[in-house]
Amino acid sequence: MPVETMQTSNGNYAVDWSLVAEIIESYYRSRHAAETATVVSTSDREWYNPFSWQLPQIKTVEIDWDRCRIYAAIRASAEMQAYQSGFNGNAACVVSEVYQREVAIAFYRDQLRLLMQDAQSFNAASFESSQSGYETSIAITRFIRDLSAGGLVLGSTFVTGGAALAALGGGPVLTGDGKY
Repeated sequence: MPVETMQTSNGNYAVDWSLVAEIIESYYRSRHAAETATVVSTSDREWYNPFSWQLPQIKTVEIDWDRCRIYAAIRASAEMQAYQSGFNGNAACVVSEVYQREVAIAFYRDQLRLLMQDAQSFNAASFESSQSGYETSIAITRFIRDLSAGGLVLGSTFVTGGAALAALGGGPVLTGDGKY
């Protein structure tokens, strides 16, 4: 829609109603998204295997964008009709409200951005915690492997009278260096 020249008692205004409509719709979309965003926490540890690897807890921010778009379109349409019909009587008020909507868009987007940053920070910490759990499990597994290899060499040496020790070449070969 092209720019329209509006003559009011306060003076003449050049108004691009399509731009005003985009601002108003963006305001309602960002407001609805920030107000209805939910943080969902999930962990696959419960259903996967509670005795297995420690799986991280993950947080996501969920927003029903289709609902936000519909809400924004309905509210913006009603507000645009009011702005267009009331512009001649009180242009300064309409201009002020549109400006306030622009400021509010930044506020609601910042709210949503902070919510997402908090979820991402939590996820990063959760991954680090799980990773340290993995490293502990790996260290325990290596210790058990090394202990088992030593026990195997020692036990087979007693059973065979030393022939197994000569055949295996000693326990250190198996502990960490060889695959068995």
